[in-house]
Amino acid sequence: MKRWLVVLVLLLMGLVGRAGAADEPAAGATYKLERADISVKDEFGRPYQTPAETAWVVVRLAQGDSESASVKDLKSLATEGVEYDTDADTEWPTGGAGQGYNSFKLDGGTARVEFVVFQDQAKNPINYEMALYEKAPDGTKKMTTKFKKLYEAGNAAGKSEMTAGVKRPLTGEEKAILAVFVIVSICFSYLLLGRDLFRRMLFNRRMEVTAAVSMSNLLFLGFVVLTAVLAELVYYYPVMMWKSVYGVYAAASFGYLAILLVSFLIGWAMTRR
Repeated sequence: MKRWLVVLVLLLMGLVGRAGAADEPAAGATYKLERADISVKDEFGRPYQTPAETAWVVVRLAQGDSESASVKDLKSLATEGVEYDTDADTEWPTGGAGQGYNSFKLDGGTARVEFVVFQDQAKNPINYEMALYEKAPDGTKKMTTKFKKLYEAGNAAGKSEMTAGVKRPLTGEEKAILAVFVIVSICFSYLLLGRDLFRRMLFNRRMEVTAAVSMSNLLFLGFVVLTAVLAELVYYYPVMMWKSVYGVYAAASFGYLAILLVSFLIGWAMTRR
């Protein structure tokens, strides 16, 4: 009877030991993956929208004085196929790939980035550095700019905003809007100033043909120059207006139309019979 009790006690101790071992974290569970949406804005506050597969956010563990104390004595942080080396290359790599770096594509101005953090929350946060890379004409990835702000992974923020100190290229839609603005503006100027106002000067004011042509052409060319100036301002300084990327195009269009109509009304008043 005592022998059976001893066996039973040993079996129970074995089961308890296994249960305790199961509760201990596995070696591979030291780290976990944290995913975050990193939105990138250009110097004018516009989402950094680019064609598919032409821009990436490249990530590495912070270096130098920004390096997190909890990773200084480690060689790398890795889990679920994502790895960051603590001894990453000092220089940001040409091509966006190098020892200790990971790249994530930018889609609609946002990249879904994967960071490796500690399971033990007391060792977090971990500082990461990021840079913006874009596709060069030769097909390689080249760095556009390094973001000044660090990302503190492990705080479960889930999102962050980075500002690039450069102007992003115009999208296809923005180029189309700008082209329509130029064409429509010139057409309206010609119809109101080059034709209608010319006819009024010729028949209402009885001006000589040469004088009427010269005056109407001068006014028309002035507004062509105004169109060019506004188009260049919108192209080189596409600021956000009314929290919209397209606000600046609307402002330029309405401003131009207002100046054109006021000028036409003054000409109309001066050419009444």
